[in-house]
Amino acid sequence: MFGTWVTPGVSGVTRLTTNEYGCRGPEYAQQRLKLLTVGGSTTACTVLDDTEAWPQLLMDGVNRRAGDPKLLWFTNSGIDGKNSRHHVMHAKYLLPR
Repeated sequence: MFGTWVTPGVSGVTRLTTNEYGCRGPEYAQQRLKLLTVGGSTTACTVLDDTEAWPQLLMDGVNRRAGDPKLLWFTNSGIDGKNSRHHVMHAKYLLPR
């Protein structure tokens, strides 16, 4: 299998979805706090399922610990192979939205 030798320990079918902002993560549902994650492949987590990416795990963990599913929302703008210049552009144009 292709993924097995490219990314040891990762197997099976994965789901990678995007929201209305073109970023990975759920749609905004009026949560009180918003978080934009910016980075390269370690943020994008493209070989992992939506439920396994660290930004999703962070959001789920914070909301669970707070006992409030409407506390934190994130959107993940990580893109494989990009550098700091690209990340600055994401922050510049996505943060205002």
